[in-house]
Amino acid sequence: MITTKIKDINSTRKKINITIAREKIQDYRTKACQKVSQTAKVNGFRPGKVPNHILERFYGPQIDFECLNTMVSDTYLKALTEHKLTPMTEPKFDTEPLEPNKDYSFSIELEIRPQFELKNYKGIKLKKKEAQVNDDDVVAELKRLQESLAQLAPTEDGTVLTKGLVATIDFTGKIDGKVFKGGQAKDYVFEYGLGQLLSDFEKNIDGMKKNETKTFVMDFPKDYFEKDLAGKKADYEVTLKNLHIKNLPPLDDELAKDVGKENLEQVKTELKDSLIKRKERDFRREYAEEIKKHLQKEYQFDVPESLVAEETERTKQDKKEIQERFRLDLVLDTIAHAENIQATQQDIEFRMITLAHVYKQPVEEIRKLYKQNNMMSSLAIQIVFDKTLERLIDLAQFS
Repeated sequence: MITTKIKDINSTRKKINITIAREKIQDYRTKACQKVSQTAKVNGFRPGKVPNHILERFYGPQIDFECLNTMVSDTYLKALTEHKLTPMTEPKFDTEPLEPNKDYSFSIELEIRPQFELKNYKGIKLKKKEAQVNDDDVVAELKRLQESLAQLAPTEDGTVLTKGLVATIDFTGKIDGKVFKGGQAKDYVFEYGLGQLLSDFEKNIDGMKKNETKTFVMDFPKDYFEKDLAGKKADYEVTLKNLHIKNLPPLDDELAKDVGKENLEQVKTELKDSLIKRKERDFRREYAEEIKKHLQKEYQFDVPESLVAEETERTKQDKKEIQERFRLDLVLDTIAHAENIQATQQDIEFRMITLAHVYKQPVEEIRKLYKQNNMMSSLAIQIVFDKTLERLIDLAQFS
């Protein structure tokens, strides 16, 4: 009744040839008549009660369309299931109009998910890294904590801007007489001498006093990260509105109590534990990169050419890199299915909270952005890949 033949164009591109016997076509045509009859308007007949031979006279082209559309779609999907093919791109159908009392043949070209044998992914060999924290690391963390608890005090009249003072400034920068993006700010606070601003900018405001206004011309570096500004001259006007001295609290038990701890030793212990955990998280990211490299080396198979070409055109990246990325994604997806790894609603919500923290935006805004741009499914896929790499780390063999 229905015959299907698969022709390999290459390892990922297939051509499906389907032939449907005229007897089977009649079954589809009868169903098409029933569907068209529901809305057909023929004088003397109620909707759904028009005989097929009369329906064919008035709605023949519509019945042809409905019959052909349903028949092609139905047999195509059955062919995919029967031959276990997973399309990776939109199929290209080659069809002709129906002819009365004849078999019907059509073909489809499509690129399919590459088929490969999943190798033993349990016990990937990795070299164990030990998280070590020394006294200098703890002291550095203590100093950061001390800085975060610093108190600002007004400077004496006549104090000039020097290294270590905290300044509040208004500034306006113009190029060719126009304020450029990021070239204007009010009540901008920074510690002078830490390199928060360009060195030439800081040199020009060195020695300024409170309420003083200064104008100067500054050249942006030729390698400046903002390409539109690199190498250009800017006219600046800067007003120093306030100067403060930063008073650091002593590193003692009182500081510990200010952060809710009993004493400084407890603070040091917890900072050390936190540093160890941070390094261990960094190590897991490094393990994940090593596993990805291992999988890319272990699996070599063709990926759909049109997908690679499309991504190459879109991103302008190297073709080989894109092929490797597609290959890795397919391997991780296959392992995820083998391990029954999924992105739960809790996983998605936690990732939303993390993104909100990174981009300093409300969680609802991040969620809205992802939904409006149809990025929720890609987010779920990324979560699955991340969880799969975590599982592979847990299954790894460390030496």
